[in-house]
Amino acid sequence: MDDRSRLRREELEANREVFLLRVVADLGHDRRAVADTWEPPMTAAGRHVALAREFESRLRAMWLAYGNLDRLGSQQPLFRESLRRFDYSDDAFRFLPADGCEELLRLRKLFVEIVDAGLE
Repeated sequence: MDDRSRLRREELEANREVFLLRVVADLGHDRRAVADTWEPPMTAAGRHVALAREFESRLRAMWLAYGNLDRLGSQQPLFRESLRRFDYSDDAFRFLPADGCEELLRLRKLFVEIVDAGLE
């Protein structure tokens, strides 16, 4: 990988991390979709933005299914915090049933694809 490609990847990864933090902070609110206001480095195809929208939609759906206050009680903030690190930490898995863990694995893969699509 040449320096230009490496710098592009690092820029996309940094933007993706900010995107994740914004989405997790917004979970449980009925605000405008974060992906609609996200401004990553653009590509000709823009596929990474479409993947980011899909990621956000699926993460919000998972939050609605597994992150509600009644089920987690006082552990809800811990679950939210673990989602901020879900791409490199397994903490979030302890809050989820088996089907939630499967979805979290799919979300990890999709999270990686956002950067890969931005490099195409």
